Amino acid sequence: MNKRIGILALCLAGAMGAQATTINWTSGGGADTEWSNTNNWATSYVPGDNTNGVIDRADFFAGTDIGTVTSAVTSSNQVDIMMRNNGNITISADMDSLRNIDIGVNGGTTGFGTFIKQNAGTVNASRVALGTDDNNGGLYEISGTGTLELLNNLTVGANGKVSVIGSGTSLAAGNGEGDNFTIQTTGILDFQFDADGVGTIDASGTFSVDATNSVLTINAVAYAGGATNIDLVTFNTNTAQFATSNINVSVAANVESWSIDYDADSMFLNLVYFSYEAGETVLLGEDDFDGTAIYVSKVNSNSANSANLSWQAVNRDTTACDEVIDTSVAAGGVIGTNLTDGIGFLGTNKTDKVFAIYRAGLSGTRTLTYTFNVAGYNNLKMPMDWAMSGKGSNPNIKVAYSFDGGASVTNLSLGSSGVDWIQIMDDGRAITNSNSGTITVNGVSAGTLSEVFQTYTPTIAGTGSVLSVTISMASQVGSQSYGLDNLKLYGDVVPKPGDTLAIGKDNFDDAGIYTSRSIVGGINTAAGTTWNIVSRDNIQYPGMIDTSVEAGGVVATNASDTLGFLGTNKTDKVFGMYRAGTTAKSLTYTFDITDYEDLNLLVDWATSGGFNGDKDVSMSYSIDGGATNMILDLGFSGLGWDETMDNGTVLSRATGFGVSVNGVVTNSLIDEFQTYNPVIDGTGSNLTLIIVMGSGVGGFGGMGMDNLELIGTLSEPAAPELDYASWAASYGLVGAEADEKYDYEPDGLDNLMEYALGGIPTLDDAADVAPATFTADDMGTDYFYHVYDKRVDDAALTFILGATEDLMTAVDTNDVFFVGQSAEVDGFRTQTNRTEATSTAKFISLKVEK
Repeated sequence: MNKRIGILALCLAGAMGAQATTINWTSGGGADTEWSNTNNWATSYVPGDNTNGVIDRADFFAGTDIGTVTSAVTSSNQVDIMMRNNGNITISADMDSLRNIDIGVNGGTTGFGTFIKQNAGTVNASRVALGTDDNNGGLYEISGTGTLELLNNLTVGANGKVSVIGSGTSLAAGNGEGDNFTIQTTGILDFQFDADGVGTIDASGTFSVDATNSVLTINAVAYAGGATNIDLVTFNTNTAQFATSNINVSVAANVESWSIDYDADSMFLNLVYFSYEAGETVLLGEDDFDGTAIYVSKVNSNSANSANLSWQAVNRDTTACDEVIDTSVAAGGVIGTNLTDGIGFLGTNKTDKVFAIYRAGLSGTRTLTYTFNVAGYNNLKMPMDWAMSGKGSNPNIKVAYSFDGGASVTNLSLGSSGVDWIQIMDDGRAITNSNSGTITVNGVSAGTLSEVFQTYTPTIAGTGSVLSVTISMASQVGSQSYGLDNLKLYGDVVPKPGDTLAIGKDNFDDAGIYTSRSIVGGINTAAGTTWNIVSRDNIQYPGMIDTSVEAGGVVATNASDTLGFLGTNKTDKVFGMYRAGTTAKSLTYTFDITDYEDLNLLVDWATSGGFNGDKDVSMSYSIDGGATNMILDLGFSGLGWDETMDNGTVLSRATGFGVSVNGVVTNSLIDEFQTYNPVIDGTGSNLTLIIVMGSGVGGFGGMGMDNLELIGTLSEPAAPELDYASWAASYGLVGAEADEKYDYEPDGLDNLMEYALGGIPTLDDAADVAPATFTADDMGTDYFYHVYDKRVDDAALTFILGATEDLMTAVDTNDVFFVGQSAEVDGFRTQTNRTEATSTAKFISLKVEK
């Protein structure tokens, strides 16, 4: 009943709004725009501070009515706020005693020039209404740490908009049953995420939208939190949902798909992420200036254009300054500005929009700045298409970047020198510009400068969370144009513990990752020895390619036979070994395996040929100079063996010796490259891998090796070592205060005991951390129990428990028995011990040493 009376009273208060005293904002103070300044109001007092008890209505009626709230506003009486005709307020502090807030209602305002923007503080009000029809627009924007608490309804009218920006906000519509959040036809609900997400709107009653025409917009490009379901609106009841065609969502590049879903009490954004592997290259952002755009933000300073200035996305159909299209030459090759020339940088190879920069001796620097979310990525690359055109002195165009607001680094600079320069048009004509100097790129003369859009990929060195990229054109530019298009940002996924990664690899073509590689012996042009990286095109001893058979099956060395191990399944380079009784040779790698475990080696290998003795090829490893471990050993036995060629032909090797692999004689060897995957046992800092062909090899034995790769699992980082000294320093204890026996508060626990039990040495917390005791019966026997939190992440600590009856005699450590302990949490276990209650007085003593 009381609740019903309360609601009725609020409704009556709302109905009396027409009887409120209207107080116009006049901005009369001059010195500021503060709400609390009485000079800014048409009365001698601030609305709500009247003495007659009548509800005041603060009226912001015109575009010149711009108020700010930077200090708390607490009125003695209730206040309504009416915002119309582009009046606006910025709120950065608490406001209460508010009743009805109407923004753009009956104000004849289109768009969102009428607004309240709240970036901090808590606003308490009865209700908020935004716009009423297509002619009355209004915006409530909440960002930063702003909190809006409404006792009753939040209503977004036909041309109204609610915008929630960032994760630090809070907005609640109604604190009782029946208080609603309503979005009427063409009303807009907008969410803009930061890296941690976005604030949720809480509607205690019904969440209702116009299912056909209301609009939902979401920009989640900056979000890096990784959650899949993110609440946008919570409610008690939902009566309608946004039409799919009226939902616009922008997401980060690592999001594969999104959807807006509903359950019993919420509307939420569902994100499905791409499953990227560690080291995989990901598109983090892009702008093609046509419509495809992924970035956290883009700021274009001074984008207006005129007859001699343009700084925006343009094409031949939309630019207001035609000169930006081509400031180079007329069709006959005469230097000048020619608006009809279709062969400029918006000519034959560019038909869509570009970002065009055109300047002619004007003052001021123009900038185009992007921010991208790059947390969790490294090896950043930013390819962009660009072209130059025109005459003049120093174009002074730069591209620069910075991480997390740090120092700016310039990675593209277009300047000039005192020599004429040549420009190559899209149609191939070379035009000499004799008006001024040579264009220079990063300080180097461009010589011939092509006016066709070309891709430039400046280096971006470093890592961070937010990358800022700025393209600028400085003042005093003489009739120069610069075109920019298809800007993209790529990054590699930073590995995390548990990822399986390539520690080192060598494909013998171009891709190699290793600390070092050495080939002892190297290539030898003698007919009987080859030990090097080879292919059919560069091998100096053709017999190396196939030492097996001719097509008819006769054992021989035949360079034209394509069915050997450089045959059907191998066309690129390999490491080839061919030996016939010369000195031993070796191929040795070292790999940095710091922070890796579960090592495996992958290598493709094949063997071919006729043998009269021991083939004697081995692969072994050692870690940090330790024991040598054999992982591949090709030898011989006294049995014949068969070899299966690439085309399936099985050849009998009846030469008296067979090939053995790791001591096992093979019945047949496949003459195609196959993957061998030995386990590498152990961990350490440096792995040495050595492949050897011994000096005793006879006959015509050959082995090929390719695609060698060492993989491992990235280890969890070692827990930081904790000791008493670092713990004491973390609490600011120095000198005598850091002594183990010092009791800072004092609370009866010295520093060492505080450290051992999880206390805070500067806080009187003995009651919270000191051991607890109690007595209990266990199957007819009374026991005295002792429970304490024991630090277990410092092995230097020793805990000693003992029992005594009078505190005067020595403790008996054999009279205290362990009962049990909890799981470890943050370096502590709760330890329970007990002693039998054999006398009327008994004590358990805890002693800690280190």
